[in-house]
Amino acid sequence: MQSTPIQIFVCDARQASSFQGTFEWPERLTLSEGPTFVSQWEDFHDHHRPDVVGAIGGGGSSGAQRFANQHSSHGQSVGQSHDSEELERRFAREVSAWINARIDGAPGIATVIFAAPRFLGTLRDESEFIRNGVGLYRAEFVGLGADELAEHQTVCILVGELLHSIKAQSSGRTQTSSPQRR
Repeated sequence: MQSTPIQIFVCDARQASSFQGTFEWPERLTLSEGPTFVSQWEDFHDHHRPDVVGAIGGGGSSGAQRFANQHSSHGQSVGQSHDSEELERRFAREVSAWINARIDGAPGIATVIFAAPRFLGTLRDESEFIRNGVGLYRAEFVGLGADELAEHQTVCILVGELLHSIKAQSSGRTQTSSPQRR
């Protein structure tokens, strides 16, 4: 069996975890856990910035703003929703830089990134992962350990597809579809 080195990242809006290992054809994946990158922005926001309604004096928001805060969906105020979106974008930029540094530090090793569905769009907007040897997929795998991730059938299939695509590109064959985005 041919063994190919692989690195996998799983991320959501709060953390990213890395895994390194090998893939043996047809579908055997062996992984070990690497470093984890955790968002520091939520803690910063919670402890260092006043929220819209709780500003000093308590009456700093207009009637329209108070109405929006009281009647917004999911119990979040408009200000809180905007702040959480900004924190998510900031974390996406940071996690993108962290992942890119790890990719650049391991040249020639295929990389698969699984991002939670609600985080994938933000991560795509704030990153430049789409290059040869990197697959970016939508999946909720944060919290899985190395063994659980390695045994997950979807992970094995997508890693195999990416490696097959890389091999086809390096041997000069063309593909009609790219597995890099799903």
